[in-house]
Amino acid sequence: MYFYFNYSKFPPLSKGGYFVLSLYLYHMKYLITESQIDKVIFKYLDNQDFVKDATPKEIFFLNSINDEQGVIVFDKKKGMLYISFDLVNEIASFFSVSKVHSSNLITDWAQGYIDQRIRLNYIAATNHRGLLARSYHSRT
Repeated sequence: MYFYFNYSKFPPLSKGGYFVLSLYLYHMKYLITESQIDKVIFKYLDNQDFVKDATPKEIFFLNSINDEQGVIVFDKKKGMLYISFDLVNEIASFFSVSKVHSSNLITDWAQGYIDQRIRLNYIAATNHRGLLARSYHSRT
């Protein structure tokens, strides 16, 4: 990134003249490899400061401890990871990756916090958000 300055002198309005400063900002393009973007996304997820709430049956990743709905929920018995569509979409659009790649990265990231193998991930669409609710999992 660099700046280009352009000074122009105009005729005097009073005793002195004045200068006009034109500032042009040129953007550099950055090439980022896939492994680098994966690390950036992992760092982004780490910085979300999810609250991890573990019960005997599942592990909830919540935005705050008072939330009734998790952003990510791991069902220990089924080995199933439920991921909020909003989180998948947020990462996919922010980092310009596909939703499949985004959900796979979230699964890999969550695997680092879970002591069991994740067998399958499921993206909970807007109309299936009940799958992320604590009340849903407490009755199964």
